Amino acid sequence: VPKAMENGDFSFELKVAMHRNNTLPANKSLTIGSENWWLVDESSGGLAVDLGREVSNWVEAGKLVGYTSPEDKETFFIAEIKSVRKQADGTYRAGLALMADNAVAMQISRVDNEASIEAVSGYFVDENDSVSGHYKTFEVLFIKNNAENAASKMTLVMPRSDYKRGSQYRVSIDGEDRVVQAVRVQSKQRDWVHVEVLL
Repeated sequence: VPKAMENGDFSFELKVAMHRNNTLPANKSLTIGSENWWLVDESSGGLAVDLGREVSNWVEAGKLVGYTSPEDKETFFIAEIKSVRKQADGTYRAGLALMADNAVAMQISRVDNEASIEAVSGYFVDENDSVSGHYKTFEVLFIKNNAENAASKMTLVMPRSDYKRGSQYRVSIDGEDRVVQAVRVQSKQRDWVHVEVLL
């Protein structure tokens, strides 16, 4: 029975990961939801879950969930809800695509001055030189693909509002500050973007 966590915005899965690692900052307004879903089908790429007769209002295609399984409570999986459908018996079923089983929540900041901002899906606005070089830090999921044929490919899942095409971001990897560059979008939804990065 996987658990899904949510907080109404992108940062819910990051806060859940931080909560599991006891690194969650004290925050009175933090809301982490918990759902109990029945696993009905599983494959290497995803799973199908029975949601019951009533579905929480946050559950929709494109949302990210973090979950563990009874068999492996140490591994925290990240998946994207791909579909939610009502079945003939009146219950709802969701299809989820696995994104990662090794995501790490971290804070990063953008370090370049000039980049295109995706203001609306498909429309980019170029920032000019007068924009300050100071950027806020924000939460992301850092995913390193451990497969041998992946050539150490790394990706970030970040809020779409903080993604800037071709930007460089400052991250801390193994206690060392590094700069990574966003090179290719792998997938995106209304609230988040999953982008490949290069060191």
